[in-house]
Amino acid sequence: MDFNLSEEQEMLRAGADRFVRSHYTLEQRRQQIASGVPCKREHWAQFAELGWLMLNVPASAGGLGASLIETSVLMQSFGRGPVLEPYINTAVLAARVLERATENQIARQLLTDIANGERRFALAHGEPNGADNPRAVKTAASPHRDKYRLSGRKFMALDAPSADTLIVSGTVEGESAYALFLVEHAAAGV
Repeated sequence: MDFNLSEEQEMLRAGADRFVRSHYTLEQRRQQIASGVPCKREHWAQFAELGWLMLNVPASAGGLGASLIETSVLMQSFGRGPVLEPYINTAVLAARVLERATENQIARQLLTDIANGERRFALAHGEPNGADNPRAVKTAASPHRDKYRLSGRKFMALDAPSADTLIVSGTVEGESAYALFLVEHAAAGV
């Protein structure tokens, strides 16, 4: 087995290391944290421009369809600086969840939005008193007009303050498994 990085992976690592060194000094991060801004929009736009947000987006949705090796290379570089942008929740978790629904036009558009840096996500799955059983989803989804109304509580939705859209798990009456729903962060009741 060859554990050496390919030339492209080395280029990714070197570019990410340079970016982190120049944009994530401790003083820059202190200023950002003090400002209360969880995600710098200009950094997010640069992530998109550099192609980092499309690593986990399938090629069929305008992404690179890269392996988790490339994501790991990038994460290692991010770990060298205090990078607070919601990369894992949006460009990894949300991209992988939406990838499973690529036959759906909305999912394909959302994947394109991720790749272009136009939308950030947070996964809202954990519930109070459900830490010992992540499958115990009590949030209920009931039909309401042509959509669903969710009722329940979630906690530990990492990166929710910087997300545009939440991916929320909920049960639908008559279904054996829970479903995932897209909820705009600015929606009433969130």
